[in-house]
This record gives sequence, C-alpha cells and structure tokens, in this order.
Amino acid sequence: MHKYLFCFWLVFLTTTVKCLAGDPPVSQAGVSCCKASGVLSGVCQGSKEQISDLNSISYSTGFAPVTYLPAITICSSNGTVEIPVKVNSFSDIGAISLTIQYDSNILVYQSFINSSGYPGLDVDCSVPGTLVAGGFASEGISLDDSTVLLTLSFMYLGGSTTLSFVDNGTSCEFAGPPPTWQPLPDSPQQDFYVDGEITGLTVPANAGLISGPPGDYVCAGQMNVPFSVQPIINAQNYIWTVPDGATIVSGNNTNSITVDFSTTSIAGNVAVYGDNICGTGSASSVFINILFAPASPGLISGSDSVCTGENEVMYTVAPVPNAASYNWVLPEGAVITSGQYTNTIFLSFDESAESGFLSVTGINACFNGPSSLPFPITIGSGPFIIEQPLSPLPVMAGAGLAHIQVVASGLGLSYQWQVYNSEWVNILTDEFYSGVNSDELVITNPLPAMDGLTFRCHLQGECEPEQFTDGNAVLTVIDPMGIDSPWSDQTKQNTIGIGQLRAMLYPNPSKYKSMLSMFIPEKGDIRCLLVNSLGQSYLIKEKESVEPGNFQFEINSRLFSPGQYILMLQFTTRNFSISNPLRWIIE
Repeated sequence: MHKYLFCFWLVFLTTTVKCLAGDPPVSQAGVSCCKASGVLSGVCQGSKEQISDLNSISYSTGFAPVTYLPAITICSSNGTVEIPVKVNSFSDIGAISLTIQYDSNILVYQSFINSSGYPGLDVDCSVPGTLVAGGFASEGISLDDSTVLLTLSFMYLGGSTTLSFVDNGTSCEFAGPPPTWQPLPDSPQQDFYVDGEITGLTVPANAGLISGPPGDYVCAGQMNVPFSVQPIINAQNYIWTVPDGATIVSGNNTNSITVDFSTTSIAGNVAVYGDNICGTGSASSVFINILFAPASPGLISGSDSVCTGENEVMYTVAPVPNAASYNWVLPEGAVITSGQYTNTIFLSFDESAESGFLSVTGINACFNGPSSLPFPITIGSGPFIIEQPLSPLPVMAGAGLAHIQVVASGLGLSYQWQVYNSEWVNILTDEFYSGVNSDELVITNPLPAMDGLTFRCHLQGECEPEQFTDGNAVLTVIDPMGIDSPWSDQTKQNTIGIGQLRAMLYPNPSKYKSMLSMFIPEKGDIRCLLVNSLGQSYLIKEKESVEPGNFQFEINSRLFSPGQYILMLQFTTRNFSISNPLRWIIE
C-alpha cells in the first residue's frame, strides 16, 4: 500500500470518566467503567481513573479514517486495563493495518475484542511492546463516528507509557473496498492516527508548610496578601480554604494564591491540600491573626495642675482594645521617666515646662488609632496668655456693646481690667463697665468721649510672675451725627500719600433704601460691612478693582429691622488699606 500526503484540520473533544471502587457500571463516549465486576474498561481495577477521549474527528470521504487512542489515568498499581481503539469517518473500508507501540514494562498484552465486528479483524502481539491489528473485508465497511473498532486488554504493572501508532509504510494504513483495495490517503500521520497514553497516578503527597505574611498576621482590609506552598507531588488541584471575611482573588487551584481580607474578617486558618482523581493528601494550615485599628482611648486620669520641677506625676488611660503599644504626646517641658509605650506613664516637669495638653494614641503593627481627648495640664509658673485681647468692632455712642476678651491659662487665675488715662488704672463696675474681674470686659452704651480709650488686663495666679496683656485693645465710638465724613485726615494723607476719600450715605435715616456714594482717588477694592448694636457683622457689598472716580451703590433698608447700624467701609490698594464707619438709621 502507498502513502499520500494531505493536510487538513483535526477537531476533537476530550471526555473524562471517573469511577470509584464499588461503583456501578457507567458508560460515556463508548468507554465504560465497572468496579464491581473486577474488570475495568479503560480503567485499572480497584482504583479511581480518568479517561480522556476524542468524540468527534471527521474528514470528507476519500481519505483514511481517523483512528485514535484514549488518554487514561490509573490510580492503582496493577490490574487489568481495557483500551478502546476508536474511529471516525470510517466509510467503505475494505482493509485495515494498524501498528501500536507501548512500554512492555508497563503493559502486558492479554487479549482483544472485535467490538465493531469488522470482518477478519485480528491482533498479533508476538513482539513485546508492539501490537499489530489488521483485517480484510469482502466488501466496503462503514462505521458510525466514535465507534470502538476493537478493545485491547492489558495487564497493568504500574507506571506511565505512551500508546503510539507507528506509520512507516504499510504499518498503519486503510484501503478502500474490494476488488482493488485502493490505499487511502493518510498523511500527515498525526492527523489520521492520534496517539494515547496510560498515566499512573497516586494520592497527592502531604502539603508542606504554608508561606504567608511575616508574623502570621494581616491588617483588617489588607489586599493582595500572598500565600504559597511548595508544589505537592501528584497534585492535580490545590484546595485552599481561608478565614471568614477573606476572599481568594487570584491563584485558586494553584500552589500560590493572593487573598483579600475585608474589614470584617476574623482570625482563622489558611489551609491547603492536594487533590487528584485518586484522592486527597493531608492538609497544611497556618493560623492568621487579624489586626484591627485600635479603638479611641478613654479619658486620661491624673493631675491637671502641677508646678515646675515636680517629678513622678502619674497619668493613665484604660487599656485600649487592639492596641499593642501607646504613643503619648506631652506638654512642652514634660518628660516620661517610666512607662513609655504603656497605658500608664510617670512624668517630670522641668523649669521650662509650659501649660499644654497630654494625649495618647493606641497603635499596633498595622494602624495608628485615633487620639484621645486632650487632657489639659496647667503648669504652675504664672499666668500664661494664650490670646491677646483684640479691639472690638466700632459701636455707636449710647447704643451698642463692645466686648474685649483675653484667653489665658494658669493656676488660680484672677483678672483685673484697666484703662489708660495718663496711666493705667483699674476699672470698677458701673453703668458702662461689667466683667471687670473676668476674662471678658463688656462696655455698654459708651459715650462719645470714650472713643479711642485703650484697655489691658492684669492677670495673677498662684505662681509668679504676674502678667499684663499688650494694651492694644482700642475702643472706637461712632458719633451718631456722622453722615458725610472723610476717610482720612491731613496727617494720614501726608503719611501714606493718598488723596482725600469721602463717603456720603443718603437718605439717612432711611425707610426704604439708601444710596452710598464714594469718591475713589485710585484703583482699589471696596468692602462694605453692616454692624448691628450687638456687634454682629454682615457683608453688604464687595467689589474688586474699582477704577478711580465716583462710585456708588444702593442698599435696601427694608432687608433689616428698624434701628441704628454702622456701615464699615474698607478700601484697599496694593500699597495701603484704610477703613471708616458710617452711622445708618433705619426707621
């Protein structure tokens, strides 16, 4: 018989059949599995197995059939295995010649079954490791696709071997019907004769140690945490389990995975074992702790007032959940003498110590928790001024309130407000002044003569030295008669080099609306604030880059309640900024 070269595509489907010892017979794609009978078709007795088969390989007529052997995985060490030889596109065939080679140390030929009933089909296995099957028919024979042409029975001795068709001339060949028995084209060989294999497999080995994050902990919410195990011998699959709240995001069914841990994950085992059709190996696991953010610390307890030079002053906070350590923030001049990184510390305060705040934060390897509420510590070294008094907003004579406040700390503070009248004198409570011995001085309905008075506060405490505020708080009292007024006097003009600025508000008093008219000597920005008798201010108008000349805008007086107000006008250029109040009466 002769060979003909012809190239075409091969299409096939792989089918897997599994049987367990004692299972009833099953059948798929022409390959059966039977445990109870003690004879396995495509399987070794007493074992699990896997058979890969080709269900559909076909060509147009005029070519040799496609002949294919299965891939069989065997789990036992010995027994009988039956190997089906199947065909596709088997049409009008008059002669068959097939040669199959295998490892005779793995398989020992026993017998064959003419499963298709092809006339004259016989098998010769006189040479170990080589099997020759052939037959002639008196007419062309056709078989359905996936028909088992013949079934070969071997004694399986253990191990793995290929099942290879040998095509070196007439060793593998098909012919057409008699009387000519014309050889059919079957080249290239791999497209017409599909090899198989027998693979011996055992239960996977035990899983080794799992490699995970250092310290065997992860942070709550941590993503892409790697875990791996050394490749497990004979494992076809890797079965991983992770704690509740954790999710395998990549690598599942391999020996290396990455895992996302949600913020609600709980501590637990990450485990893995090998799996194949023969069974499972022993699992390996590692316990993973979940570190959550430390909770908010409770209130700090300890002395809130100490003197400079004091030592071994204890401060403590209740243990913070999820905290492995504690970070303390101290006032200036305080030093931890013992208990660093714990929830109880001892402090000393040197001569440079200043009043301030003590706070603590719980920390662990993953998170810095929230800080505690600040615990104020007053150092007994005399009063400490935190905020100097500011000049109050202008008030109208006889119709307004001015507030001047100092913010200070210290032990046993006392306050005495003073006014400058050739010299600093203490203020007594009267119809104009209240709060003279508190941190806030209130001036009620001041007289026009009080315009320009300067105030300061004298502070004393349990510790020296006494303190005075800077005396820069100035009271501004607006004359109710001021309607049309300049923004600057001759002295200021000479100092800053600007021309006369004037503003006029009319009508005033106003019932419905007033017009504010201004003369601007040079380009600048204008802001107009409305200030009521309580000192509350509202932005009425704001305009940038106003060109020199006359500028005016309308104010709707119906938007405000009847009463007396101050319009605070501000004009700013690149080189200077000035302001001026105007009294406005709404009827």
